[in-house]
Amino acid sequence: MNFKENLNKIKAFVFDVDGVLSANTVPLHPNGEPMRMVNIKDGYAMQYAVKKGYTLAIITGGKTEAVRKRFVGLGIKDVYMASAVKIHDFRDFLEKNKLSADEVVYMGDDIPDYEVMKVCGFPCCPADASPEIKDISCYVSDKKAGEGCGRDVIEQVMKAQGKWMDDKTALVGDNLAFDDMMMMIFKLALLIVGFVVLIYGADFFVDGSSKLAKRFNIPSFVIGLTICAFGTSAPELAVSVTASVTGANELAIANVVGSNFSNLMFVLGVCSILNPI
Repeated sequence: MNFKENLNKIKAFVFDVDGVLSANTVPLHPNGEPMRMVNIKDGYAMQYAVKKGYTLAIITGGKTEAVRKRFVGLGIKDVYMASAVKIHDFRDFLEKNKLSADEVVYMGDDIPDYEVMKVCGFPCCPADASPEIKDISCYVSDKKAGEGCGRDVIEQVMKAQGKWMDDKTALVGDNLAFDDMMMMIFKLALLIVGFVVLIYGADFFVDGSSKLAKRFNIPSFVIGLTICAFGTSAPELAVSVTASVTGANELAIANVVGSNFSNLMFVLGVCSILNPI
């Protein structure tokens, strides 16, 4: 089987971090934690591959939370941290995603990656990988660690499969943040509109209740205990029911407890200040 045929059956990419997506030398934080740098072009290619339907994973011996956040933010669901024996995590990744080893590209750089690279479908490495890793690699990138070697191998595979720049997906990467911002503004606008409607609704509700009490000679206290009490509790009921249905049970409980505290301490307190009870 030739080089191109190997690439045609690839469905997934797995990357080491240190020495592959991050440079071989890294500055140290005063607490001793490595402070890694990542390549923007690697990140773009990885999120693009995810959008195009490839499965991506990270298997690293590192423990830094910033590393996990970086790659989860690119859409990568399988991030194996503090991996002592990488072949174990690689097999877990295959089983979880129903993949065979020959459908996976693995990019490593040193001895801890050796065992995985011996069994994966397409082992590859950056230009500055160790000699032992270069010897078993099907492809050695001309890019060094942290300088775009991840982008290089992803691009090679996707071009071989005719998926690189084949539609507008490649052009929308930078629009994701904009779309998220617009959605946040839209939801904020809905929240403001909701508050305005609630305020005016409360005004109409109190006015109508007062008129009803006068019309039937019912004490205002009774109206407050019945119609007003139910009406003002209706929004809380709607929020709690919605929260329970969607599985946010903590929100449902917090809503009930918080509204009671608010009624007793804030609402009653403000009313007492305006007109002593």
